[in-house]
Amino acid sequence: MKENSLIIKFSMILMVAFLLYGMYVSYGTYRNILKDNNEYIDIMVDVNIDSLKQTHELIRGTTFSLSGSNSIEGWRNDETFFSRGGKKGYLNIENLNQEMQKILTDNNVWNFDLFDYFVIYENDKLIAFTYTKPFSTKQIITSSGKIYKQIRDKEDYTVEIPPTKEDNTIYTTLRIKSDFKSENELYIIGATNERCFGDRLSSLATYDGSLVFMTDKKGMIYSANDREWMGKKVPKELLGLSNSKEKRELVMNRTSYIVTKRAINKEYNFIYLYPKQELVMHTFLGMKSFLAISVLFAAFIVVIFVLLTNGVKRLVKSSYESKILLDEMEIKFLQHQMNPHFLFNILLTIQIKAKMSGDEKIYKMISSLSGLLRAGIYKDARAIVSIKEELKYVEYYLWLQKERFDDRLNYSIDVSDDSILGCEVPRLIIESMVENAIVHGIENMSEGAMVRVTLDYVVSKEKEEILIHVIDNGAGFNAAQVVSEKVGLENDGSIRRDKMGLNNTNQRLKLIYGEQYGLIIHSKEKEGTDIEIHIPKKIVETEYDKSNDS
Repeated sequence: MKENSLIIKFSMILMVAFLLYGMYVSYGTYRNILKDNNEYIDIMVDVNIDSLKQTHELIRGTTFSLSGSNSIEGWRNDETFFSRGGKKGYLNIENLNQEMQKILTDNNVWNFDLFDYFVIYENDKLIAFTYTKPFSTKQIITSSGKIYKQIRDKEDYTVEIPPTKEDNTIYTTLRIKSDFKSENELYIIGATNERCFGDRLSSLATYDGSLVFMTDKKGMIYSANDREWMGKKVPKELLGLSNSKEKRELVMNRTSYIVTKRAINKEYNFIYLYPKQELVMHTFLGMKSFLAISVLFAAFIVVIFVLLTNGVKRLVKSSYESKILLDEMEIKFLQHQMNPHFLFNILLTIQIKAKMSGDEKIYKMISSLSGLLRAGIYKDARAIVSIKEELKYVEYYLWLQKERFDDRLNYSIDVSDDSILGCEVPRLIIESMVENAIVHGIENMSEGAMVRVTLDYVVSKEKEEILIHVIDNGAGFNAAQVVSEKVGLENDGSIRRDKMGLNNTNQRLKLIYGEQYGLIIHSKEKEGTDIEIHIPKKIVETEYDKSNDS
């Protein structure tokens, strides 16, 4: 009876301790993932604002380029330049058409599909037009005529007309006078499909119920991810918000939104609303693996509580098994905490290349990269893999970093004996050391960065082991500083840093293979770092390896 009471007390203490630990770690994980999601949103917003700004500048610049053509300069000097009649007037109009086409070509308007067509009116008469897509003459005359009637009595020389549900076109107009006393005027009208902006906005609306707007300073919507908003103004709650990089929470139509409102340029604002509930759910989905492990482990504790009634011996045995499972859970949790800034850097690199190349399809690389990382690294739950498979992760990571740094980074992977590839290694051990070398060693180097990975056998009378070196020529670290951080020194003068990632990796190796294995680090300031990974030689045989070898 006394023994059973001891078992029950021990089980209750264990359950309470795990519950408190799980709550603490879950909260910390939730906050970190939420922070990463917000950082990713900020990056995407910056990229979209920059793209929208450049697109608008190109549209306005092309319109003003037309106003400076030779033909229009001829009209400024002689207002009968187009209306004089006869062969001369006809040739002047033909030259105007040719100049319009040349300017559109020179400004890359054809390539980027920024305009559907351009028309030029002299007073009430349509004198020239050109188009980049198939349009009927009747359609161009009818649509541009409506716009002309809207702008002819306005005092402003430049007017931009927003789209409506019936007409999915943004019109950029420019009024030209030869001098302020003349009543003769030329009107340039450029027609741009709203989707030129809307497609960029839709790519940002990744959360269900998100709203993304491009508006003028009065709140009139010029583009949106939802066409139902065309021709409307944004709700007054949004109109009253000032431009700021800070995110704000706003309740609209009984839905709580996180709002980002930023200026694109002097004429336009960018507004992004995403439901707070969707962000919270997305954050929880990001930590589902940890939650699943926690639930399973909690269930296991309950089973132990019910079954541990046969004596102290069984209690000790079950406690030992619980300790092993707890360690495995912490290992898997650490595996799921791969530095998200690596992913964001790669995504940002893709975005920049998309902007430079003008190829919108590159934006789709973001979702492909994210899916590949989840399938190749996070999804697999095995703790032990072959070195061959581990080196695939290393090669993939280094290749992506090579794409990011270009000529600033070089790397090599050398295996002294092919039989090493069939040996086992704890999953992500080598990759995490390579990531450590990149992030802490050479990321800030402007040129000449080098990472080398070597694998070799080390044979002695006592044991046969595999020695793995991860070497970089980066910043290294100061021995005196390391000692001040409570780091021990090995007998040969090498140093062992008590950093979170390295310490966890070292403890993981010792937990799996014993105290004689683990990490040893050699480092000199401004010369680089050599991380030695010592593991025993063990052959691994898995279905994954067989399928890959075949």
